Amino acid sequence: MHFFKTRNLIRKSAIIKGKIVDLKMERIGVGASRIETFIPIIEYIDENDSSIKIFKSNYRFPEGKYSIGDMLEIWYYSDGDETELMINNWFTKWVGIIFSVIGFSILIIGGICFFFYN
Repeated sequence: MHFFKTRNLIRKSAIIKGKIVDLKMERIGVGASRIETFIPIIEYIDENDSSIKIFKSNYRFPEGKYSIGDMLEIWYYSDGDETELMINNWFTKWVGIIFSVIGFSILIIGGICFFFYN
């Protein structure tokens, strides 16, 4: 689940600085309801070997949320073989928790309705 992955990443990570070097535009939705979203491409310094690396965010944001050149805080974890990164902001930390709670609530309500009406 996204919630547990996010929580584990935050627990074992350090916060580093990164700079947005590009914004990749993607359209999501169908037909007239399509909207443009932007995926930040972030440059950071890898703490293992001090090299400059590029990270493509796993999250899309609306236009205007970020601009090229913006500095961001990034949750950074590396064990030498694998590196995990995540933008440090409210949305990326809490969206998994919010949707997990909503999904769990729907599951419980559905189970109660099934129990009482069948």
